Amino acid sequence: AYTEAARLLAELGHDEDLAQVQLRLAEMAASQGDLARARELSAAARSAAESAGSNIDLGITAAWLAGFEARWGDIDAARPHQADAERHLARFASAHPAREHMEAMVAATGVRIAIADNDLPAAREQALRSYRAAVAADDMPLLAQASGTTAELALALGQPERAAELLGAAAAVRGADDPTDPAARQLVPFLRSVLGDGPYEACYAAGKALDRRVATERLDPSRLD
Repeated sequence: AYTEAARLLAELGHDEDLAQVQLRLAEMAASQGDLARARELSAAARSAAESAGSNIDLGITAAWLAGFEARWGDIDAARPHQADAERHLARFASAHPAREHMEAMVAATGVRIAIADNDLPAAREQALRSYRAAVAADDMPLLAQASGTTAELALALGQPERAAELLGAAAAVRGADDPTDPAARQLVPFLRSVLGDGPYEACYAAGKALDRRVATERLDPSRLD
């Protein structure tokens, strides 16, 4: 359906909407492990955004590319995209309805880059920024997605049990498990190897059993030791 939508939007010359659809297709390709196709679609989305000239789409595309490279590719390749995303984000008015959504994802990528740089204070600062933006957006799937990097931060701080619990809390705020979530796909096998299957399951279940309000509070990076 998205492929058909992309074809029709291209025929109509709706570059702004086309960029959004191509990013969704890129996200699907990445979740299926087809990184080459995801990169191809991401490049097409960036071209469509550039044709539309929309700061929103340019910013969202840059944020996606930064997050994609930081997650699946190369931290150094992510850096210029992250700088572009921050630059576009700075042009958003504080009341813009997309600002908090974009800031949550840009800051989440900032966490991952800071961890790679072994700058844990900066990682904590970016995690707080991401969390606050996602909470302000009142978007639970966004909070769940952005909180994957808080679990990565917990692991970087030497707290694998807490990382497993945070993955469970993210499922609680989302309302369900998401086996395609990139953070879970990368963290869960490692956490199982470190903690063992039983302890991992117990920690994850403890987080998932929280009600949504408590789970949201539990995801606050300021609560990490």
